Amino acid sequence: MTVQTESFGQLLRRYRLAAGLTQKGLAARSGIAVRTLTGLEGAQFARPHGETVRLLAEALGLTADERAQLDQRSTRGATRVPEARASGAVLPTYPPALIGRDAELVELGAIITPEADSAPPGGVPPLSHGPRLLTLIGAQGYGKTRLAVALAHDVASAYREGVRFVDLTGLTDPTGVTRAVARTIGLAAWPGPAPLEPLIAALQPRQILLVLDCAEQALDPCAAFADTVLRRCPAVQLLVTSREPLRIEGEQIWRVKPLALPDATVAVGTEGGRRATLPAIRASAAVRLFADRATRVAPTFTVSLANAGPLDAICRALGGVPLAIELAAAQVGHLALPELAAQLAAQLAALPPEQPLAGVIAWSYRRLAPADRALLRYLAPFVGRWSDEVATVCERLACGEAAAKGLRRLAAAGLVQRECHADTLAYRLSRPVRAYALAQLRAAGEEVAANAGHLAWCLGLAQGVAASAAHGALDERIAAADDNLCHALIWALDHDPVGGRQLAAALHNYRLATRPGATG
Repeated sequence: MTVQTESFGQLLRRYRLAAGLTQKGLAARSGIAVRTLTGLEGAQFARPHGETVRLLAEALGLTADERAQLDQRSTRGATRVPEARASGAVLPTYPPALIGRDAELVELGAIITPEADSAPPGGVPPLSHGPRLLTLIGAQGYGKTRLAVALAHDVASAYREGVRFVDLTGLTDPTGVTRAVARTIGLAAWPGPAPLEPLIAALQPRQILLVLDCAEQALDPCAAFADTVLRRCPAVQLLVTSREPLRIEGEQIWRVKPLALPDATVAVGTEGGRRATLPAIRASAAVRLFADRATRVAPTFTVSLANAGPLDAICRALGGVPLAIELAAAQVGHLALPELAAQLAAQLAALPPEQPLAGVIAWSYRRLAPADRALLRYLAPFVGRWSDEVATVCERLACGEAAAKGLRRLAAAGLVQRECHADTLAYRLSRPVRAYALAQLRAAGEEVAANAGHLAWCLGLAQGVAASAAHGALDERIAAADDNLCHALIWALDHDPVGGRQLAAALHNYRLATRPGATG
């Protein structure tokens, strides 16, 4: 085999041997597990993650040309996945890089990626490798969604019809699971129940990976749906994120852990006792995440001997929980690290050690200006992702200030998350942040006002879309707002029957316009 036809694994092995390293030696230099390196060199994985390639290139001391060769093969993917089968993935992307999950991505890729088996003409390529159902289990803030999305991006080319992401965070009723899946694969463009049988019939001929995010929102309906898919859709694979397993036959569980903290087994003495050495601190996943997020608000931030102690203390106090680390790092532009460490220690002192995230969210909220706190509260009724138009509506209701400024400040503080869908920037509140904001909304006595604003926004959307649909124009905003529309209808039943009837009428008109002959 010539150099030009080497796979990623073959090239990696050649570079490693040229550097005079065993796999164990390269593992020590790169921080990547030996079994992960074995899998990479053995071409077990469809595509190594970009951060993994960077760590390998640095550990091997590759030249720019050598690194380019490695990059080229990593993006090309494994040769066992034919190009004709590659297809796009309908997945969100997140502007900040995923940090500290390199080994997990490689190992999970080896577990889930199917073999590229052939199928009879007109048949469905079978899945002959890996579990049909892989569930990522972990507490809130551990980064299950980010890990699942990154994994799905990595393995998408192994599926004839790619990957689809099903957001379950906003479910309001048991029928929401099938409705969300149907909407994702293009079967439903209006709110309302989605019968199971047509959905299963649509999935049966497909070879596809479905990512079901936040299954704990409707654990039993998710389990029932997954069980039906496993029994009746032989080429559909499920990747699930949840705080609890589905507990059905065929499920394989992967427990997502906090990010690795600095290794303190080789430590230097300090007045406060022992802490990890500077190289160990810099190498830890928790510190790497903190440093990456800190440089976004303070570009000159670096990990040094001067700040290693407080940084080590911060990451340990936060237990390596990614969301907690991101929220703390967002304050680096306002607080020196020793002060940041002291404030966090005081905030967390009264909480159980396993609950650092709740304390950091409350601390971050208190550091906001009053107008920004109000905006966060008024955003709480909105579920799933939303546009800056929503923030404009909420900020006018809350305080009348220009929304772009408040939204930018909330995003900079880490309390609002940015993500991209089909090249469109969107925003969302993470589940723990939204839960805290809802509690603050109730405590402030603003729940009725905020939900009335949410209903008004939904009504304006539905009426505008219904008018457009009357002229033959379909509008995907209805599908995207499905969870919000259902939430608004449920709230209106008890609080604004007139507004609820208006919303239901607008949605009914839209359905009639887009489905001639529909009666329900």
